[in-house]
Amino acid sequence: AQKRMIVVSICAFLVALSLEITKDIEDVKGDSSAGGLTLPIKIGEKLSRLVSISSTLGAVILSPLPWILGLHLIYMILVIPADAIFIASQLVAPTRGRKMISLGMGFTVLALLFGAIL
Repeated sequence: AQKRMIVVSICAFLVALSLEITKDIEDVKGDSSAGGLTLPIKIGEKLSRLVSISSTLGAVILSPLPWILGLHLIYMILVIPADAIFIASQLVAPTRGRKMISLGMGFTVLALLFGAIL
């Protein structure tokens, strides 16, 4: 159970990182005019997008591990659509991507909940 929690925590961190970077890319004009030092302002939007994509892919690659480590099959049934949403979120504009990441997070919460109780 402890190994599953570590993997889930890493995946949650990677998805949250992707979400925050996506939000920062979306808000780069406002943050820049306000003197903010977000990642997109510091390293540029293209490199920030690459970090977001890498973070998302890391979470998707690790996402089967909780099932491999003992969560119920329903976890995988629900996490596969979440993974597809996470990947698709990186292919659209930041405003839409942010909403898609949030939707994927909802699927992931359901996957973890049902995977743990069944």
